[in-house]
Amino acid sequence: MMGRGVYAMGGSLAIAERLGYNLRAIHLFVFGYTGMLAGIAGILHVSNNRLANPFDLVGSELDVIAAVILGGARITGGTGTVVGTLLGVVLVTLINNVLILVGVPSTWQKVIIGAFILLAGTLFALQRKA
Repeated sequence: MMGRGVYAMGGSLAIAERLGYNLRAIHLFVFGYTGMLAGIAGILHVSNNRLANPFDLVGSELDVIAAVILGGARITGGTGTVVGTLLGVVLVTLINNVLILVGVPSTWQKVIIGAFILLAGTLFALQRKA
Protein backbone atom coordinates (compact mmCIF):
# COMPACT_ATOMS: atom_id res chain seq x y z
CA MET A 1 0.00 0.00 0.00
CA MET A 2 2.89 2.37 0.67
CA GLY A 3 4.10 2.13 -2.93
CA ARG A 4 0.64 2.94 -4.23
CA GLY A 5 0.50 5.90 -1.86
CA VAL A 6 3.83 7.23 -3.09
CA TYR A 7 2.71 6.79 -6.70
CA ALA A 8 -0.60 8.55 -5.95
CA MET A 9 1.22 11.44 -4.26
CA GLY A 10 3.42 11.83 -7.35
CA GLY A 11 0.30 12.25 -9.46
CA SER A 12 -1.54 14.74 -7.26
CA LEU A 13 -1.39 15.48 -3.55
CA ALA A 14 -5.02 16.54 -3.44
CA ILE A 15 -6.25 13.36 -5.10
CA ALA A 16 -4.06 11.19 -2.88
CA GLU A 17 -5.53 12.90 0.16
CA ARG A 18 -9.06 12.36 -1.14
CA LEU A 19 -8.28 8.69 -1.62
CA GLY A 20 -7.55 8.45 2.09
CA TYR A 21 -3.78 8.24 2.15
CA ASN A 22 -2.00 9.69 5.18
CA LEU A 23 0.29 12.13 3.37
CA ARG A 24 2.38 12.93 6.44
CA ALA A 25 3.18 9.25 7.05
CA ILE A 26 4.03 8.73 3.38
CA HIS A 27 6.30 11.79 3.37
CA LEU A 28 8.11 10.55 6.47
CA PHE A 29 8.52 7.10 4.94
CA VAL A 30 9.85 8.45 1.63
CA PHE A 31 12.37 10.79 3.27
CA GLY A 32 13.47 8.15 5.76
CA TYR A 33 13.84 5.48 3.08
CA THR A 34 15.72 7.87 0.79
CA GLY A 35 18.06 8.82 3.65
CA MET A 36 18.70 5.16 4.42
CA LEU A 37 19.48 4.40 0.77
CA ALA A 38 21.79 7.44 0.57
CA GLY A 39 23.61 6.23 3.69
CA ILE A 40 24.03 2.74 2.26
CA ALA A 41 25.27 4.21 -1.04
CA GLY A 42 27.76 6.38 0.87
CA ILE A 43 29.05 3.40 2.83
CA LEU A 44 29.43 1.36 -0.36
CA HIS A 45 31.19 4.24 -2.14
CA VAL A 46 33.64 4.78 0.72
CA SER A 47 34.34 1.07 1.09
CA ASN A 48 34.95 0.79 -2.65
CA ASN A 49 37.31 3.79 -2.85
CA ARG A 50 38.80 3.45 0.65
CA LEU A 51 38.54 7.25 0.81
CA ALA A 52 35.72 9.55 1.93
CA ASN A 53 35.94 12.49 -0.46
CA PRO A 54 32.73 14.54 -0.51
CA PHE A 55 33.50 15.84 -4.01
CA ASP A 56 33.81 12.48 -5.75
CA LEU A 57 30.41 12.51 -7.44
CA VAL A 58 30.05 16.25 -8.03
CA GLY A 59 28.86 16.83 -11.58
CA SER A 60 27.02 13.56 -12.02
CA GLU A 61 23.66 15.13 -11.14
CA LEU A 62 22.94 15.89 -14.78
CA ASP A 63 23.56 12.27 -15.71
CA VAL A 64 21.08 11.13 -13.06
CA ILE A 65 18.41 13.55 -14.28
CA ALA A 66 19.06 12.49 -17.88
CA ALA A 67 18.74 8.80 -17.00
CA VAL A 68 15.40 9.34 -15.30
CA ILE A 69 14.00 11.57 -18.06
CA LEU A 70 15.22 9.31 -20.87
CA GLY A 71 13.73 6.39 -18.95
CA GLY A 72 10.28 7.88 -19.39
CA ALA A 73 9.56 9.52 -16.03
CA ARG A 74 8.06 13.00 -15.81
CA ILE A 75 9.93 15.66 -13.86
CA THR A 76 6.70 16.58 -12.10
CA GLY A 77 6.24 12.99 -10.88
CA GLY A 78 3.44 10.48 -11.07
CA THR A 79 4.72 8.36 -13.94
CA GLY A 80 7.73 6.22 -14.63
CA THR A 81 9.03 2.74 -14.02
CA VAL A 82 12.15 1.22 -12.54
CA VAL A 83 12.85 -0.67 -15.77
CA GLY A 84 12.58 2.57 -17.75
CA THR A 85 15.03 4.26 -15.39
CA LEU A 86 17.48 1.35 -15.68
CA LEU A 87 17.25 1.59 -19.48
CA GLY A 88 17.86 5.33 -19.16
CA VAL A 89 20.98 4.64 -17.09
CA VAL A 90 22.23 2.24 -19.77
CA LEU A 91 21.55 4.83 -22.49
CA VAL A 92 23.30 7.68 -20.64
CA THR A 93 26.29 5.45 -19.86
CA LEU A 94 26.47 4.39 -23.49
CA ILE A 95 26.29 8.00 -24.68
CA ASN A 96 29.02 9.10 -22.24
CA ASN A 97 31.31 6.22 -23.25
CA VAL A 98 30.84 6.88 -26.97
CA LEU A 99 31.55 10.59 -26.48
CA ILE A 100 34.74 9.74 -24.57
CA LEU A 101 35.86 7.33 -27.30
CA VAL A 102 35.17 9.91 -30.01
CA GLY A 103 37.25 12.46 -28.09
CA VAL A 104 34.60 15.04 -27.25
CA PRO A 105 35.71 17.41 -24.42
CA SER A 106 33.97 16.89 -21.07
CA THR A 107 32.24 20.29 -21.15
CA TRP A 108 30.63 19.47 -24.49
CA GLN A 109 29.58 16.07 -23.15
CA LYS A 110 27.40 17.85 -20.58
CA VAL A 111 25.93 20.03 -23.34
CA ILE A 112 25.07 16.94 -25.39
CA ILE A 113 23.48 15.23 -22.38
CA GLY A 114 21.45 18.41 -21.74
CA ALA A 115 20.33 18.38 -25.37
CA PHE A 116 19.18 14.77 -24.92
CA ILE A 117 17.16 15.83 -21.85
CA LEU A 118 15.50 18.64 -23.81
CA LEU A 119 14.80 16.39 -26.78
CA ALA A 120 13.33 13.60 -24.64
CA GLY A 121 11.24 16.03 -22.61
CA THR A 122 9.88 17.62 -25.78
CA LEU A 123 9.08 14.27 -27.37
CA PHE A 124 7.34 12.98 -24.25
CA ALA A 125 5.31 16.23 -23.96
CA LEU A 126 4.25 16.05 -27.61
CA GLN A 127 3.42 12.36 -27.30
CA ARG A 128 1.26 12.97 -24.24
CA LYS A 129 -0.53 15.87 -25.92
CA ALA A 130 -1.46 13.78 -28.98
